[in-house]
Amino acid sequence: MATKNLRLKTFHGFGGKTRRSVWEAACPDGERKTVYAIGSHVVVRKETGDEWQKAEIIFLEGHTGTVESLAVSPDGRYVASAEKKPEAFILVWDLHHCHVLHKLKLHVGNVQTLDFSCDSRFLASVGGVGDRRLVLWEVQTGTLIGGKNLEKDDKVALKSFSKDSTKYVVGGEGHLGIWNMDIRLKQFAYEHAVLGGVQRNILSVDVDSADEFAYCGTSSGDIVKVCLSSRQLVAKSPPVFPNGTTVVKCKENGLIIAGSGCGKLYLLQFSGKHAQVTSKGSVKGEITSIFGGTLSAECTGHFYCTTSQCTYFRCTVDGKKIRCKKLVASHSGAINDIAFAVNYDEVFATCSQEYIRLWELSTLRELVTICSPGNECFCIDFSRDGKSILSGWTDGVVRSFIPSCGNLRWTLNDAHKSGVTVICPGADSSLFITGGGDGNVRVWQVGSTYRKLLASLKEHQGSINDICLSRDGKRFVSAASDGSCIVWDLATHRRVTILQENSFFTSVCYHPDNTHLVTVGSNRRLGYWSSANGKQQHSLEVSEEEVSTVAVSPDGRFLVTGGADRRVRLWDYCAMQVTHSGNAHMGAITKAIVSPIRQHVITVDAEGGLFIWGT
Repeated sequence: MATKNLRLKTFHGFGGKTRRSVWEAACPDGERKTVYAIGSHVVVRKETGDEWQKAEIIFLEGHTGTVESLAVSPDGRYVASAEKKPEAFILVWDLHHCHVLHKLKLHVGNVQTLDFSCDSRFLASVGGVGDRRLVLWEVQTGTLIGGKNLEKDDKVALKSFSKDSTKYVVGGEGHLGIWNMDIRLKQFAYEHAVLGGVQRNILSVDVDSADEFAYCGTSSGDIVKVCLSSRQLVAKSPPVFPNGTTVVKCKENGLIIAGSGCGKLYLLQFSGKHAQVTSKGSVKGEITSIFGGTLSAECTGHFYCTTSQCTYFRCTVDGKKIRCKKLVASHSGAINDIAFAVNYDEVFATCSQEYIRLWELSTLRELVTICSPGNECFCIDFSRDGKSILSGWTDGVVRSFIPSCGNLRWTLNDAHKSGVTVICPGADSSLFITGGGDGNVRVWQVGSTYRKLLASLKEHQGSINDICLSRDGKRFVSAASDGSCIVWDLATHRRVTILQENSFFTSVCYHPDNTHLVTVGSNRRLGYWSSANGKQQHSLEVSEEEVSTVAVSPDGRFLVTGGADRRVRLWDYCAMQVTHSGNAHMGAITKAIVSPIRQHVITVDAEGGLFIWGT
C-alpha cells in the first residue's frame, strides 16, 4: 500500500525566544510577511492586518538542527538562517520563491549573528565563541569575499550601515567599533569607537537612516549614542532599562524604540547630547525583537515587538503610554501533554513549562491561560464531566482548574515525591488516577471538600510515562520506564496482567473494544497486545529513532504514532500498515491525540509547535 501525504490543516507556533529572531520582510502595500524560526524550520507568515489566524503559512525546510540565527534582507527578497552544528552552515533563501539559493560553509560550531547590507548585496556573519571570525559573503552568487578575526572571542551585536553597504558596527563585551570592507581588494579594517571613561557591554545596535549615529543598548540598562564619522561618544540615556537594553530600533527625527530584559518598552527622543523618555509600556518576558509600524514626529503611531516567551504584540504609542495588544502567544518550550474533554472537541488543552493553555479547535485561538510560576506542568486531562482540568506538576501537586476562567478549584499536595508525571480521569468525575516519577500509581477520590487516597500501587520500578483507562471504565493500564505495562482492576486495585519487553514504554492505549492494547517505546516499535493475558500479538518497526506517543481513534479504525524523527504516521489498525505520513514538525513529537467527535489528528512537539492534520 502506497503511503499518502498527511495534509497539514492548521499550524500554531511562534518564535522570538532569542534576540533578533523575528523579522518583518518588505512587501507590497496591505501585506505583511513575518519571518521567524522554530526548531529546524524557518516560518514565513503572510498576513493582512493583524488577523493572525488568517495568515498563509510557508515552511522553509533545509536545516536538520535548531536554527540559531536569522536575518532578512532590507529589500525583502532574501532570508539567511544558520543552525548550531559542528560544521555550522548558513542557508540563503529566495523569499519570493521559497527555495534555497546557497549553502555557505566556513564557520565552526555556531553562527551567533547575521546581517544583510543596506542594499541587500552582502551578508555578514559572525561565528560563535571559539570561532570569532567576521565573514562577508556576496548574496547573489554565494561567494566568500573575505573574513577577519574579531579582537575578542565573545557575544557581539552586529548592524550594517543604512547607506554604505561596506560598513558594519560591531559591539560586544567592553568594545565597540566599525568594520570597513574593501570589496575590490578584499581587505577589512577595524576602527575603535572612543567612549572615553564609559565602559559598556553592548547587547544591541542600530544605525540611523543617515549613517550619522549608532545607538547601542547596553547591559547597564542605558543607550549610548556614538557619532559614526568621528567614532566619539555623543550622549547616553539615563539607565532606565532593568536587565539591560536588549533591543534598539531607530526611527526618524531622533526617535528610538528600546526594549529591556524585563519586558519594559520605552520611546526616547535624542536631541544633541540629551535623551528624554517620552513614552513607556511593558509586557511579560525579555524583549527580543522590535520591527515594523510607523511613528510620526509627534510620537504617535505603532510598532510590533516579540518576547522570549514567544509572544507577539502590536504596540500603540498613545501619549506617554505604550499600549501593547497581544496578537499571538505560543508555548516557548516543549509541550508535554494535550487533552480533550469527553465527547467534546470544540476546545482542547495543552501544557508546557509553567503554563496550561485552552484553545479553540476551529481557529487555534487561545481562550484561557493558566500559570503556576516556578513549576512545570507534566500532564493534563479533563474530568469526566468536563468541569475541571486536572493537572500534574513537578512539585508533586495535583491542581484542578475551572476551564471557563482558569481559576484554581482545588489542590492535592504531595501526590508523588518525584513529580506527577501522568494523570487520568476515572469513569466518573469522583475518581482520577496519577502516576509519578517515583514509580507509584495512585487512585484518588475527590469530593467538594476532600481529596482521598484510595490505593497506592507500587509494582513498577521506574517512572510512570502513561496511563490509559479502558472504554468501559473497569480497568486501566500503566506504562513505565522499567520495561513493563500493568493492567489494573479499578474496583479491586489488583493487577490483572502484565506486559513486558526489553524496552521502556513511553505510551500505551486501549483499543475501543477493550480487547487489545497498543504500545510504543524506546525500542522504536509498535506493539499489539492482548489486554486479557498480556501476550504480544504483533510487533512492527516504526522508526529508526525513539517513538514517544501513540493514540487510537475513537472508532478504532486507525492509530497515530510520533517521536524523535518528527514524522507523524497514520496506521490502518487492522491492516497494521502506514497509510499516511506527515513531516512538518520542528522538533521531536511529544504527544499525539485524536479529537473525540470529528477525529482530527493533533500533534505537538518539543519546540512548542501545535499541528492539526487531515487526510
